[in-house]
Amino acid sequence: MNNHYSARIHWSEQDSTFIACVDELPGCLADGKTPLEALNNLTTIVEEWIEVAKEDGRPIPEPLTMEALDQTLRKSREDLERQIQSHVAAVVSKALNGVEVKTSALASEHLWPATVGNF
Repeated sequence: MNNHYSARIHWSEQDSTFIACVDELPGCLADGKTPLEALNNLTTIVEEWIEVAKEDGRPIPEPLTMEALDQTLRKSREDLERQIQSHVAAVVSKALNGVEVKTSALASEHLWPATVGNF
């Protein structure tokens, strides 16, 4: 089994700490004062997660391939873009006192960049 999982790290305003997690392993997360500390702590947690899963006879998910990660990020970006378009349309519509606005015009390449960010 390949144990090379991808990790996500984000800042938790609520906890005032960095949180690192592995999406394939439910509940597998660790914190730290720095991103590197959170990632180092996560390494131990991943090992323990797998050990407990084996002891309990639970299946251990394989790490996502780069292609699968890319598809997941692409879908997340598309979902986010749709939500933003809908929100912008609602705000503009309200500002124009209910005049119907087509979101496709708001999302044209002149107003909305094709790439939100590189991951």
